[in-house]
Amino acid sequence: MFTPFGDERKRKINLGGASSALSHTALIDRTRALRNERLEQQRRHESALRVQAWWRGIREARRVRGEMRKAFEGDVTGLLGLRCLAIIGKKDDEALAIWSRKMVAGGPDILFALARQPDVIQSWLVLIKQVAFSLLRSIADKPFNRSPPSLSHLKVLNDLLSGAATNPLVSAQITQYLLLRQFYALSSRSIAGIMLTKRLQPPQSRSSPALALLLSLATVPFSTLEPTSSQFSAALNATIASVLTIHLLPNRIPTTSLTHLSAHLPFAHLSSLDIDTILCSTSPDDKVNLIANLQVFVTPRYKLLDPKSLAKHFWLLTSLLNATPASILNPPPPKSSTPSIQPTWDSDSDSDSEHSPRRTRVAVVNSFTSPSPAQAMPSTPEPRTLKRITTLPSQAHLTALLSWPASPTTRPALLALLLAIATVWPADTAPRILAAAPALTREIYRGHVRGKTPGVLDPEAGEKDVWPALLLLVELYTKALQTMGDDEFFGTVSAGAGSASGSGRMVGGSGSVQGQQAPVARNPLTLDELTEWTRQLMDVAFALYWREDVDAMREMVGGAVRCTWVGVRERVTRCLVGIHARDSRKPFVPQDHWLVTSQIDVQSFVEAAIFEERELSNTSNANPTLPGSRFSVQTHSKRQLAYLSPRLGVLNNIPFAIPFDVRVSIFRHFVLNDAMARASSHNTVTARQMFFPGSSRTRVQVRRGSVAQDGFDRLAEADLKAPIEIAFIDQFGQEE
Repeated sequence: MFTPFGDERKRKINLGGASSALSHTALIDRTRALRNERLEQQRRHESALRVQAWWRGIREARRVRGEMRKAFEGDVTGLLGLRCLAIIGKKDDEALAIWSRKMVAGGPDILFALARQPDVIQSWLVLIKQVAFSLLRSIADKPFNRSPPSLSHLKVLNDLLSGAATNPLVSAQITQYLLLRQFYALSSRSIAGIMLTKRLQPPQSRSSPALALLLSLATVPFSTLEPTSSQFSAALNATIASVLTIHLLPNRIPTTSLTHLSAHLPFAHLSSLDIDTILCSTSPDDKVNLIANLQVFVTPRYKLLDPKSLAKHFWLLTSLLNATPASILNPPPPKSSTPSIQPTWDSDSDSDSEHSPRRTRVAVVNSFTSPSPAQAMPSTPEPRTLKRITTLPSQAHLTALLSWPASPTTRPALLALLLAIATVWPADTAPRILAAAPALTREIYRGHVRGKTPGVLDPEAGEKDVWPALLLLVELYTKALQTMGDDEFFGTVSAGAGSASGSGRMVGGSGSVQGQQAPVARNPLTLDELTEWTRQLMDVAFALYWREDVDAMREMVGGAVRCTWVGVRERVTRCLVGIHARDSRKPFVPQDHWLVTSQIDVQSFVEAAIFEERELSNTSNANPTLPGSRFSVQTHSKRQLAYLSPRLGVLNNIPFAIPFDVRVSIFRHFVLNDAMARASSHNTVTARQMFFPGSSRTRVQVRRGSVAQDGFDRLAEADLKAPIEIAFIDQFGQEE
């Protein structure tokens, strides 16, 4: 029954509007939003609690520091004031300034008053260590401030570490505490900050009293610690790695400080250096600065150093040179604005010289992204720094190095240093070494190379210490061969002729009087020694050419040698070729001395060489070429052939290692392979021209009076591997 007022108990149903029921997705979203809102409110509540706790802590700390500051001001020189200063001095520079000024005004009596009381000396020692570290850190954080607080800090630190007014054991303990907390790193930062600030120009910074006190502070530990202690060695290592790496250090400190630093640094104890630690703790720029500064401080003291310290200095310099790119230490000369003229001729020796024509090289790579550098490159050295570094290969420095008598302790280190110098400055070092020490080549061979077995590609397999001496000997002897005549090489020149040549001192000087006709051997090695040594070099070279692992050949030799195995192979090959040329003109080695047939199977070698050459030819012929272009192995240099094929590398670089008849047989196969390849890659007419002499061929005319000009003009575009007929025209224009 219809009622006008409706039925309140009946459920109301809206048949015309949208449904108010939520979908499943909307319900989940609303639940998630409510949960996130609760989490956000909880996070805000927890953050507010943390901020409130932090603020209460800060406020309480300020209150406590204020109370401690009042207690400190009430007893500045007492134990209570020192205890308060140890706590608040980490952030309160003003309290540190008050205390240090008070100590300076009172002198050592006030500073060490508590140290003389037996009942409080231990507490004083614990507290004074912390205060000293706070002083040092305050100076490092504000190195440019020349106000009295900074100066008073430095004076207090010098008094604490010197031990002049107290027990040296107390000063030693304070020094050890600071050394464990980067004493020299903070001191170096302070020194560099004073010298490099813009507000203190060089004339002002050199006269800064804070700088003099800092340099004096840097040498105090060496007068406090025992030279035989580990702390002394750690201090010396830190000094080398932190102080002597400051840029232009000798130029930016006063003369008195420079004299003090040079006199008080313990260079006599360089034998305790840890070279690996120094290399790891210095940046590339630091290494460059360290080389320059060592030349200033250590080089004038060579005569004062004992053999162990001198050897350690040589090893340090060697490691620094090997760890620095050669282009930084020996930058190339600036390019001239005048365009260089490309030579129109080239050597026909297929060498890898700088005058060889450049060819387009294509290599298969796995990625087109440039590899990341192995180490950061140092910046370009400042001219004054570079000038000091270039004294290393100077004649005066090399003469000073080589003037020392041979010693089992220093000689290996010296040879490694000379090799490192020769690697960076290859054009200047070897001639100067030969001029300074003519007998060094003989000494190196007889004392360090003869009878030794170098480990090829695996230094652990042989005597790894022989590589620096062997490579230096190779460098020196190769350079000597360039100016040594055959008569000097074989020792057939007379004393008068040798003196007249004016170059008898280059490799091995003689003491004969001019005018005597006794034979003089400018060659530092006897022919028997050369025979033995070349056999050793042949084993090394053949092992390096025979290795097919390209990645292993690109690895560094390691140790004191900054050179890859490819570089070793090239140096040894260059020396062997020079000696073999002398033997070819006048044999002095036994028959079959140069051959390596005992190490290989000749028949397998021939078959493999022919196969490898055919594979290279097929690879070259896969690309379209002009009819007159050269391909096959001729498009590859000797170095590339050594990478692509060990056997072709041997044939092209040390061919004398293979018997002559075997090489002739291989060459004939190469010619046949080339002819067959050309026949298959050209048309039928070209093939018929190559294999049938009676067919048509290229015909050119050459005038007798202009053979060179006509030869270049007529044969420039000709295929030199195809049959060519040359007709010579006489002066009357008639064909001969």
